[in-house]
Amino acid sequence: MEGNNRKILYICALLVAVFMIQGSFTGRSRWFPDLVLLVVIFTAVFNGVFGALAFGLAAGILRGLLSVHTFSADIIIFPVLGAAAAILSKTFYRQSPIMNMLVAGISICLLMIVHTLYFAAIFGDCPGLHVVLAGSWRVIVSTILVSPLVFLTIRGLWASER
Repeated sequence: MEGNNRKILYICALLVAVFMIQGSFTGRSRWFPDLVLLVVIFTAVFNGVFGALAFGLAAGILRGLLSVHTFSADIIIFPVLGAAAAILSKTFYRQSPIMNMLVAGISICLLMIVHTLYFAAIFGDCPGLHVVLAGSWRVIVSTILVSPLVFLTIRGLWASER
């Protein structure tokens, strides 16, 4: 049991580090991936549904701190994306870079769709979804390209101390 607690501590430390890195560099580079999202979906693969919900909630709260406007959407969508990744990993998921990229691509697009719908519902002056996706293509591409590296990092942390 102590090994499992240590793994969770490592993953939480990774989440905080990723949050700090993302908060520091997101505004400076248009090519910066959504690392918080990647940590949530790939931790869910190894942690199960209930762990994914709890970890997704923590990540959603942290991610919501980066943007007050999306705070309430983030605390809902991150646990949902984590739980979905955990459920899908039990039936369809294979540990290949192509599947990592596919899961990351679907997740980042769903996150952007939820944010766009949330802004449209709350503020009413949000641009169309096609404008948001077209304007965010760099984030989508960089998130997809970095996803195998994040998966390998989390897999290494989770496999440590067996």
